[in-house]
Amino acid sequence: MLEWLKSKAPQTLETGERAAVVKALSAHFTTRLLGKTAAEGFAERLADFVIGGENADALRELAAAQSRAAIGFDGFGASRSSENLATLVKILPQDPALYVRLASVYEAASRQRYAPQFSPMPGFGGGHRWLYLFLAELFHVAPKNTKILPASFVEAMIVAKEEDPSILVRGAMIVEDQQGKNQLCRWLPPPYNCFRPLIGFPEVAARYQGIVRQALHQTDAGARVYALTALSALEIPIAPYIEEIAELAVSGSKEVREKAAPMVQGAVAEFRPLLERHAAAGSSDERYHAVRLLGRTGGEARAFLEERLAAERSAKVVDAIKELLAEAKPASTPGLQHGEGEFGLEPVPEVPVHAPLDEQVRADLRVCIDEFERQSAEALARNNFAQIRGMTRAPISPDTADNTIYSVPPTLPCTDIISSKNGENKRSCGEGAALSADPRLSKSLSSDFGRVWGSRLWWREVVVPTKL
Repeated sequence: MLEWLKSKAPQTLETGERAAVVKALSAHFTTRLLGKTAAEGFAERLADFVIGGENADALRELAAAQSRAAIGFDGFGASRSSENLATLVKILPQDPALYVRLASVYEAASRQRYAPQFSPMPGFGGGHRWLYLFLAELFHVAPKNTKILPASFVEAMIVAKEEDPSILVRGAMIVEDQQGKNQLCRWLPPPYNCFRPLIGFPEVAARYQGIVRQALHQTDAGARVYALTALSALEIPIAPYIEEIAELAVSGSKEVREKAAPMVQGAVAEFRPLLERHAAAGSSDERYHAVRLLGRTGGEARAFLEERLAAERSAKVVDAIKELLAEAKPASTPGLQHGEGEFGLEPVPEVPVHAPLDEQVRADLRVCIDEFERQSAEALARNNFAQIRGMTRAPISPDTADNTIYSVPPTLPCTDIISSKNGENKRSCGEGAALSADPRLSKSLSSDFGRVWGSRLWWREVVVPTKL
């Protein structure tokens, strides 16, 4: 496999193609890393280094410069230019060494921003920052769930860098350090996101099953939850790991169990023998969690649970089995459907969606409008600023008020009811909550009525003398 990766023949560029690639790379570097203050021709020198390895001194100058380019996870808030990595992948030659040099440019641009050992991917063990920055940049520009670059090609890049290609799977799955401490930073996107744009990553992970199993056996519960989440997010088949997942589904951590349970329920036939084994030979807690999980898998587990009830000695597990068997037992009372009458409850009557209004409501609204007019006039008279400026207000004419009131439909939605007291339903008329919400009010009338409800000077509850 490694020999095939090493022997992958790089593509060459014709003169015209090279000029187009240099232009695209230069635009990408200027927008993403350098900014408009970069020296003239510097972006082109970096592009020459990426394409053919020339002008390597440009990389050293970039590393020594006071550049603090926000790339990697820190660059997720940056705008996406037209010349981003996703578009470059379409025009760059499929040469692993060329992509390694491109990743080296990202690393050099971040040299002043991060310590040399910094990497938010714990699985990389503090190294391989070039690879982290490349993958993070790829994820940054990839549309959701879009595959951009083959995972086998990224393996070839790692081999061209003379590093172990298994680090690709380790970076996606491992988040603990050598002391068993969870190094996952919850302020940053989970590391597995950086591997989602890779085509064929499940096939690569299948060659490193030992690393995936190591991830599922991490010491920290949060790290194990992360590994289970990564399996689903990266669409890695779980068939080789059903024993490990079954163990996690009955483990002591509730967080881990909840993450493993959907996987178990999605492949009941494969997991049932393992769960039955845990229910029969596990610890007391494992037996308890196993029988509860079996009870959720369907009726086929009933016979096993009845058998375990006779042999079980733990009171907690016995109670759990009895509860599950009682839930699974069909109703024996004839004539009952969907639990009707099982608890002696009356059917719930249908609640009307509208409550009728009587004429008293309209009279109350007339009083509200008059009160608004009075308070508004008093407030204007007390306002020194309004008096100095000679400000006046035009009162709402009686005709407008009457027309608005009599345009109120005979019913209003019950959703406007806000409380109930003494058998009477109350509606809030403050700021037009009840009336303007009804779509049957004309636009012009709603505008007139809004002058009333829009004032903060007045608030009143209208008592609707009807019952639901």
